[in-house]
Amino acid sequence: SEQSRALESQNNETSKEMEQRLQEAQKSNAELQELCANRETELNDLNTKLEDVLRDLKTEKANADTYEKQLRDAESALKEKNEEIANLQSTLTETKETISKRENIDKEQSEQTNVELLALQNELNETKSSLDAANAVVTSKD
Repeated sequence: SEQSRALESQNNETSKEMEQRLQEAQKSNAELQELCANRETELNDLNTKLEDVLRDLKTEKANADTYEKQLRDAESALKEKNEEIANLQSTLTETKETISKRENIDKEQSEQTNVELLALQNELNETKSSLDAANAVVTSKD
């Protein structure tokens, strides 16, 4: 019976220790669950932020692609305009050369016409002198 009490006392003590350990384990478990829940909330928040950043990056990439296409289109249009300008400059140069040639031809023709007019004027003057001389002869005979 002494042994029985000693065993019961030891059982009670062991039982109290086990109860205390169980409570400590439960308390530790509750703290770990709270910590896990907090970490899960933090991870969810970070995941949401990452999804937002990813969405923003996709939007920025789409915008960059659009701008790049607009830039290529603008460069192409600029190249076409530069070709048009070069063609117009070439046409302008050709037109200036044609005008210059025409002016030279007109100048030569004008000079030739002036020479011919001067010759005709001289011929007219000679004819007039001859007529005046003939008239003087006819007038003096009368």
